[in-house]
Amino acid sequence: MRVCFCVKTQLLISRVFSRPSTAVRWRAAQTRLFCSPPTGEEKPQRSMLRHLTTKIKATGPIPVAEYMREVLTNPVTGYYVRNNMLGPDGDFITSPEISQIFGELLGVWAVSEWMGAGRPKQLQLVELGPGKGSLASDVLRVLSQLRSVLGGASVSLHLVEVSPALSRLQAQNLTGSRSQEAHAEDEPVYRRGETAAGLPVSWYRRLEDVPTADAERMEGGDGGHRPREARPAEVRRGAVSHLGLVHARTGR
Repeated sequence: MRVCFCVKTQLLISRVFSRPSTAVRWRAAQTRLFCSPPTGEEKPQRSMLRHLTTKIKATGPIPVAEYMREVLTNPVTGYYVRNNMLGPDGDFITSPEISQIFGELLGVWAVSEWMGAGRPKQLQLVELGPGKGSLASDVLRVLSQLRSVLGGASVSLHLVEVSPALSRLQAQNLTGSRSQEAHAEDEPVYRRGETAAGLPVSWYRRLEDVPTADAERMEGGDGGHRPREARPAEVRRGAVSHLGLVHARTGR
């Protein structure tokens, strides 16, 4: 089984990378990204420290999971919501922003796994924290080149993203003008669209909102995906205690 898998993968790779259109391209880093406000237009932001201090004073200690959720995804001061975290002006850069090779290899792997699963009629691609949509774009490019292999399988893309600004950029890069936001803010799917090839794309705030179906499902994300909730705990004398944050002065 392993030998068969390797042979199939090698054949798929040869079909993808033997085409002239897939020559390696190194993506040029932009000096400014969409999240950075123009110089002179910075507005004062609420302090996350002040927000957490007020919250702990009012309600008492908070679990580490809640602390991480506030710091990363708070709609006003969350790191992933308002910060320019990608690229030369940000905090990190991921492989898909450097070259398309990483995403194209993942696309080959996804098709190989789909074949190994018995070629189901539906294939769900789920990405957590899609960044600017570069990884998804590279994967979809490979799937379009291997359309004859996929046959009549129905492929759909599901993106889990908490940043409104990033979701708009992903929609622009993946669907152009063929996407629309949901009318109600509490809908699980807050944006829908389709690629130029007609492949449906959906956006969610939580992984739990992605519908499960009788399909082969591929979940993944690059180095910048959003971490799931952490719930650290310690065991003392056989009792499990979850760790939390308290106010340094009041002890609450």
